[in-house]
Amino acid sequence: MLDHTPADALIAAHDVGALGAISQRPVLDLFGLVTPGMIRPVRTVIIPTLGTSPQWYLEQLRERGAAYVVGYPNWLGFVAAAPECFEELHREVLGPVSQDEVAIYGGREMVVYRIRRDQLGEFLSAR
Repeated sequence: MLDHTPADALIAAHDVGALGAISQRPVLDLFGLVTPGMIRPVRTVIIPTLGTSPQWYLEQLRERGAAYVVGYPNWLGFVAAAPECFEELHREVLGPVSQDEVAIYGGREMVVYRIRRDQLGEFLSAR
């Protein structure tokens, strides 16, 4: 991220600690632990983005000016809900991860997406 994104690019992710430190970029915490207003009350699931409307997250990405999203695809339901709004830039297979670890880590792969801000605006305007 450090070598491939503008210095002021806002990166949305669940794993903000290492990502923020290594990328030296501002981060939007999708869990809401360090970004006020991003935490949503969810009682039925562990991962907030799995229990909140994808529309809400798409609106937050637009309103907060996020340029990229990094994360486990199965934790990013908003990407699946509006795939035309995201361009996959990189996919990294995490190696070796047991089935038990998948539940903790979120998957065997992490993906970097560039947010297509024009398409995101159009998508949200059509709703």
